[in-house]
Amino acid sequence: TGYALEDKWAFLEQAQAHDIPVTPWFDGSDFIVKHRNEEGGLGIHRYKPASQGGDWIIQRCIENSAEVNALLPPSAPLSTLRLVTLSRLSLPGFGGGGGASGEE
Repeated sequence: TGYALEDKWAFLEQAQAHDIPVTPWFDGSDFIVKHRNEEGGLGIHRYKPASQGGDWIIQRCIENSAEVNALLPPSAPLSTLRLVTLSRLSLPGFGGGGGASGEE
């Protein structure tokens, strides 16, 4: 309800549950990222994926398609759009939500 799907993890879970294609995510256990030149435990970061109850959605980097890149300046970031539609029939007063009569 409201803005519940503003949470990216909630959105991904709901989309997957309804067979809506989304970018894949890492679904394993905790993992560690290490800086290659640090010693003694410095530069180590541990992440727990959202799929395991953590706060991180871990995904491979994806890039714009060649067609989209042709419309963008060099080194442009990934172009994204989250589009969710709603039928008027689910709204009160339009034949759906809240036990409405369906009359406009």
